[in-house]
Amino acid sequence: MRTISNILIICVLLFSESIFAFNKVRYSNHNDAHNQQSYYVELLHLSLESSSEKYGPFILENLNIPMSEQRQIQSINDGSLDIMWVMTSKQREESALPIRIPLLKGLLGYRVLVIRENQINKFAEIKNTDSLKKLVAVQGFGWPDYEILQANGFNVASSEWYSTIFKSLSKGFYDYFPRSVIEVWAEKEQIKSSKLVIDKKNLLVYPTAIYFFVGKNNTKLAERIEYSLLQAITQGSFEQLFTNYPTHQQTFNIIDWKNRKIHLLTNPLLPIETPINNKKLWFQLSP
Repeated sequence: MRTISNILIICVLLFSESIFAFNKVRYSNHNDAHNQQSYYVELLHLSLESSSEKYGPFILENLNIPMSEQRQIQSINDGSLDIMWVMTSKQREESALPIRIPLLKGLLGYRVLVIRENQINKFAEIKNTDSLKKLVAVQGFGWPDYEILQANGFNVASSEWYSTIFKSLSKGFYDYFPRSVIEVWAEKEQIKSSKLVIDKKNLLVYPTAIYFFVGKNNTKLAERIEYSLLQAITQGSFEQLFTNYPTHQQTFNIIDWKNRKIHLLTNPLLPIETPINNKKLWFQLSP
């Protein structure tokens, strides 16, 4: 009888450990330079919470280790990390398993221009996209945005170091630096350069998304994350967090969409599986 009891105890312990391991979700959130990273953690938490009844309790663990995107992809595939968030592309979706729900509702592809203050009038007088293409944009080396601008015929330079881009821009090496509407205001506060301002007259728009990614073989976690996010969307908690998050709220209060010239671009890096026609997943710019 004792032997049977011991076997039952061992089975319960093994089962409990497997459930605990499945429900521990490890991520690395080492740097919050744009005051934005905590949004993804909050969204992950509230969405997982909405699926607890179906999948059980969970534990979020921040490894707090500085990692490049490539290292994160390697880590989620070797099992030392469970989840990451990054802008999607064909290459990234081949390297990791995407949960195709845009976490920023596409706002990453809404780009305002950081320019020198003495160029305000020059950018205000831009009549069309072709005029903008004649000026020199800058993007970080290896960023998907570089390829997107280049594919659309823009004159674009790359810089290997993000930390030096604003300084180089202020010195006149480039004409403008397109930045997402949800990151630019925090960046402007951090660089504290009197020479640089945010242009008020132009807006680049191209379809793109930041997704949660998991390891290629981690289909169980991917299933839970997708279910969780859809639950959060249905319950309205996704939209509430998206709208009320401080940097997003700041954008909606400042951006003045109606008085900007819209430059629509295509995104050749976007996989065909992107749910671009599902309107409820994307931010809709009113005419």
